[in-house]
Amino acid sequence: MLRKTILMIPAIFLWLGINAVQAQTRLSIEDCRRMALENSDDIKISSRKVGKAVSDRQAAKTAYFPKISGSATYAYIFENIDMGMVGMEMSMKGMYMAGITLQQPVYAGGKIVNANKMAKTGVAISEENKRLTRINTLVEVEQTYWMYVSVAEKVKLLTQYTQLLDSLHQQVSSFFELKMATAQDLHKVRTRRSNVTYELQRAESGRELTRMSLCHLIGLELDAQIIATDTLILTQNYNNQLSHDIVNRPEYRIQEMQVELKDLEIKNTRADFFPTVGISAGYQYMGGMKLAGSSLDMKIPMVMASISIPIFNFGEGRKKIRSARLAHEISTVELNKNRSLMDIEAQQSKSAYESALLLIRTAEHGLEESEHNLSQTQNNYEMGMATILDVMEAQTQWQEAYSNNIEARTNYKIREIEYLRAIGQLE
Repeated sequence: MLRKTILMIPAIFLWLGINAVQAQTRLSIEDCRRMALENSDDIKISSRKVGKAVSDRQAAKTAYFPKISGSATYAYIFENIDMGMVGMEMSMKGMYMAGITLQQPVYAGGKIVNANKMAKTGVAISEENKRLTRINTLVEVEQTYWMYVSVAEKVKLLTQYTQLLDSLHQQVSSFFELKMATAQDLHKVRTRRSNVTYELQRAESGRELTRMSLCHLIGLELDAQIIATDTLILTQNYNNQLSHDIVNRPEYRIQEMQVELKDLEIKNTRADFFPTVGISAGYQYMGGMKLAGSSLDMKIPMVMASISIPIFNFGEGRKKIRSARLAHEISTVELNKNRSLMDIEAQQSKSAYESALLLIRTAEHGLEESEHNLSQTQNNYEMGMATILDVMEAQTQWQEAYSNNIEARTNYKIREIEYLRAIGQLE
């Protein structure tokens, strides 16, 4: 029985380990982008707004077509009506009337045409808003993913640095026992190891917070364990031929179309004070009336044309048109102002993107130098040609250089994302 229990314990730990591994989700940046787009409530809302705009446009198109309506009336008048001079009575006990009418607008001052153009522009604006929402979602998930990669790499760095300090502590302890190192040397190593342990705990806490933010964005449970697979940040796909033209930005395209809407509103306001022309045709049937006992059923087909001409409105039309023109001018000025701001943002983003690439090269050179210096200092210490302070300083320089390299590469990806967003090419 004891032997069976002992055999079961490793099996239990092996099962727990396998399940712990299975619980981890391996995700690339493309996986996260896809999941974030599928999970985004903002994108779902913007998709429905596109559908609403399409329905509004379809409704606007129906104004071109005739409207057909039907009507029916029934009345029961208890007393007969004396016709007076003719000496007869009319009975309307159970009178009814039914008919159908067709109405067709012929000219409405351009309101129908303008309304359809505005509805078409409304669809285009809603589609650009959806595109803007998609871009913002991608920016957020990409920034969070690369921040998670950065913090996870720093955790690995500090773990590796802790191992270096553990090795150094073991070495200094041995030297101390042999009277080849002082108690002060040993104390300095322990102090430095405690500080690095504190930094490691902070980094692990930051990793957890970033992991939860990423889980929220891509629709996973907050306790889901994630392994980022795209940890190697390459710069080979850097494209220095990219422009800083902002005409593809959804924000710019939306504002352009808003100016178009204001122009159509001027025409629509003017149309309110133009003549309107329409035609209609109908058929009415009346029954249930009797005059002196004889039925008075009637069939009444008819065709009509109507015209309405505004004559005088105390200057209302002129004032409304002036107000619409001012609104158009305001929208145009805002477009020019925001275009200048977006141009500046695009140029600054491109400059920051190019600078980020240079920072990577500088950080890589610094890391190579610090690794060489650390190796040489450790060799000198073992040969008695360097102090423990020299070793710890070299290790600190290596840690800072490694950390700078991580930050430079992460910063490069974030600057790349911001630049592509600024020129409307993040898809």
